[in-house]
Amino acid sequence: MRKFQGAFKGQPCFLVGNGPSLNDTPLDELEHFYTFGMNQINLLYEQTVWRPTFYIATTLKGWYWSKTWRDNMNKNMVNWGLTSFVARTIPIRGLNIYPINMAYWVEHEDKQARMFSRDCAWQVGHLGTTMYVAFQLAAWMGFNPINLVGCDLGYKADGGESRGHFRDDYWGDRGVRQPMNDEICENINAATLLAHVAAKGYMDAHGIEVYNATVGGELEVWPRKDIWEAIR
Repeated sequence: MRKFQGAFKGQPCFLVGNGPSLNDTPLDELEHFYTFGMNQINLLYEQTVWRPTFYIATTLKGWYWSKTWRDNMNKNMVNWGLTSFVARTIPIRGLNIYPINMAYWVEHEDKQARMFSRDCAWQVGHLGTTMYVAFQLAAWMGFNPINLVGCDLGYKADGGESRGHFRDDYWGDRGVRQPMNDEICENINAATLLAHVAAKGYMDAHGIEVYNATVGGELEVWPRKDIWEAIR
């Protein structure tokens, strides 16, 4: 892990969320940038030449949700050979896979805000969304500016399913085993928003520029930048 610390100082990168807006995002234009993808981003690969430079998997419960989820992790880490940062509790090891020590604190906002790690080789905080981990890794690796795409926010429940990803079947059979409702989606939105607010506090204090180049969406924590301006 230490070899990544500050290795990309002053270079731009893109953090790619999994929101519905990815279907309207020119991902192939990011092929020559450093990019971070996460979780089941490979479900989009059939539509694009683009592949992320780095892959992140931290959704611990997701490891048990379905065989499809596990297969998709394998495809990103092993089949696609991506440089991967994975929670130590996820039992996949191999070339270019870097286990990370995850810290979970969910008591009070002040504690949550302090979760943002200054040393990802030691510990990385997790707060409601894998994107929070991506923020920490990108900052620790020296990237600046950091651009966001696919960060829509606005999870909504529809017939027990969550409508918050680039594919309606993103969660597979989770809707059967853990039906979504308005309350759960509101909690997801609140936790995700808090993660962005906490990340912004760190980024602003350390002079790291972050822009939201998402096509639409409801996330307004960061200053907006048109996607075509971001990739110029």
